[in-house]
Amino acid sequence: MTMLLMGCTGSDTAPTSFPGALLDGGAIYLARGGQVYKYEAQTGNLLWEFPTQTTTERGPFAGQPVKLGNTIVVGEGINFATSGGLFSQQDHTSRSIFGLAEDTGIEVWRFTGPKEFVDGVVTDGKLIYAPNGDGKLYALDPAQKENNQPKIVWTFADAKNKLWSKPLLANNKLYQASLDHSLYAVDVATGKKVWEFKATAPIAVQPTLHNGVLYFGAFDSKFYAVDAETGAKKWEQSTSGWVWSEATVANGVAYFGDVRGRVYALDIAKGDVRWTYDAKDAIRAQPVLNGDTLYVVSFDTNAYALKAADGKPAWTAPATLNYRLPAKPWVNNDTLIVPLFDSETRMWSLDLGSGARKVQFQPVKK
Repeated sequence: MTMLLMGCTGSDTAPTSFPGALLDGGAIYLARGGQVYKYEAQTGNLLWEFPTQTTTERGPFAGQPVKLGNTIVVGEGINFATSGGLFSQQDHTSRSIFGLAEDTGIEVWRFTGPKEFVDGVVTDGKLIYAPNGDGKLYALDPAQKENNQPKIVWTFADAKNKLWSKPLLANNKLYQASLDHSLYAVDVATGKKVWEFKATAPIAVQPTLHNGVLYFGAFDSKFYAVDAETGAKKWEQSTSGWVWSEATVANGVAYFGDVRGRVYALDIAKGDVRWTYDAKDAIRAQPVLNGDTLYVVSFDTNAYALKAADGKPAWTAPATLNYRLPAKPWVNNDTLIVPLFDSETRMWSLDLGSGARKVQFQPVKK
């Protein structure tokens, strides 16, 4: 549970918000601490960073960047170091979403919200849907400006607490979780509530949609399956700890982790447990399935390769990276790219077959 209570201090090498990465073609974009980076995914070469040393300090940047046309969109999250802790109400600083030119990293536009954008945003290729710590979900149009910012098309304001996860866009709806214990279905055209599902504790993950069913966990140590059209619960399964990991669903199985370090494989028909595997610390990141292997990263500093069928290790030992790993990794050809939370090294790529370290992503150009 240490990841839920920590407060980091120091320079950019000690980030103050959870990082996120996006693999796009041959490039990987990383939001981490006070910087956004673009790297060559194969070589680890740094192509640009935002802000540069000659511009105003920004951040901390958080969540997975998204691409809209030729723009990389990334938001500023909560600063654990100045807020007094993850769930403190002391951080009243407004945060911004930035649109950065994909080839140069130069700022194209920004939208300043009342509070933090913890988990990034989603886009339909035209509008940006941005959940904020003020409890509101904003639909923004970067092609139109109001007061030199992307125009607010509509605002969803039914939630009664912070929105700390990005919504899922599907079926002409946005499925938005809230710390008020609810998952909302929001009409994407109007911003009006379609339905609301109530858990018994905060929900801080983006749900996963599969064959008309939403799969997600909550801080009540439960994992849910909910009908995407009606919001009716199909089943729930208890877990050993809070669930702050998005699920990966494939082949009739939902894979995810909890903050006590347990990895689950649940049968999606009824929620029955197929297998579990215990890491040594919290799992925040969504597991990645590649072929018949499930890749999981943990706050215990290890990356694990597990056989998807039974949870047995595919590597003889986990890949130890010495620093906490809260962000989703990415498969790139024969490697797994893993963002690090609190290291001078920003990311490592690992050999998919063995877990051996291959490419080191540094914060400076070679």
